[in-house]
Amino acid sequence: MKLYSIQYLRGLAAILIIIAHNSFLLGGSITKIIPGALGVDVFFIISGFIIAFITSQHHEPPITFAIKRVFRIWPCLFVVWLLSTLIVYKWGNADKTVCALYFCLQNFNSLGPSFGYSPLGPSWTLTYEITFYIIFMLSMMISYRYRVSICILIILSLMTSLQMFFNESFSWSSQASLRFISFGWWGGILKILSNTIFIEFIIGMLLHEFLKKIHRFKSLMVSRFFLLIFAISSIASFVVGPQVFGVEGGMTLAVLIVTSLVISEYLSEYFNFKPLSFLGDVSYSIYLVHYPVMMFFTDKHGFFFNTLSQSVLFIISISISILLAYLLNILIEKPSIQLARSLVGFIADRIELKKTSDC
Repeated sequence: MKLYSIQYLRGLAAILIIIAHNSFLLGGSITKIIPGALGVDVFFIISGFIIAFITSQHHEPPITFAIKRVFRIWPCLFVVWLLSTLIVYKWGNADKTVCALYFCLQNFNSLGPSFGYSPLGPSWTLTYEITFYIIFMLSMMISYRYRVSICILIILSLMTSLQMFFNESFSWSSQASLRFISFGWWGGILKILSNTIFIEFIIGMLLHEFLKKIHRFKSLMVSRFFLLIFAISSIASFVVGPQVFGVEGGMTLAVLIVTSLVISEYLSEYFNFKPLSFLGDVSYSIYLVHYPVMMFFTDKHGFFFNTLSQSVLFIISISISILLAYLLNILIEKPSIQLARSLVGFIADRIELKKTSDC
């Protein structure tokens, strides 16, 4: 079953983020109404939903789950990192350059959940994605049937226990952090695991569990009602304007936007609107590539910044980002996904062969 609503939401979230990051080129008034951080909240909720959804389609061994996730995320990240390092950033610090490849964040003594962001900028969110995948895989190993419940229990236990131990209190704010100075890698891991941004992954998983209960119920009228909620919530996000990431920021509107559109599709099947489906397909590549593209075209010492008007740079930056994202999707993402499937198929054949020989 392919959910077009998920594709649409991915595409819309990616475009929202890319416009928000480039909006400074259009003047301060625009930046005050574009809720760019909301796109991240939407992505996290979608991730929770998708992981619960794909593992419900058939029984997936943890090893194949890990392979698919690694090949889905890392090859495209590596290509963007390599090109960005050579063309845009040209970092002199080797540690800072390389750490972007293993999802490091730059300053765990700053505000969460970004903790100084990734050296590549927006890819700080991959740190939480990877952490969520690891927790979910562990839950699958404990009990595949109850993997969602176990994953939720682990996340909530880590958040509450770590905050209560180090802070002696609990904060819902995703900007809060454990109150100790982090010098080692272990401190960073603890601060990530204690962050309430993981609640968004939980909401995505719970949405999937809820929809399993209503999958036989169809109603065009109710579907349109939820579509109206989606529209109102989307408009409200621009009225409210930019908010911080997470629970005390854009999460509420993100929940309304994601749940209302997905439920609407479950109640009445959607048709494939190809422009939005296309943006959904290339959303990951857009997310990775748009920031270094923006940095390249808006370099104050560069040719483009000193030659073209800022409104033209805005259009060029977004257009080139989408074009490069399309090329990355065709040349890197899809082949990597296909390679992962081939590797998973090979492992499955070996396991089946071993079972046969044991018999």
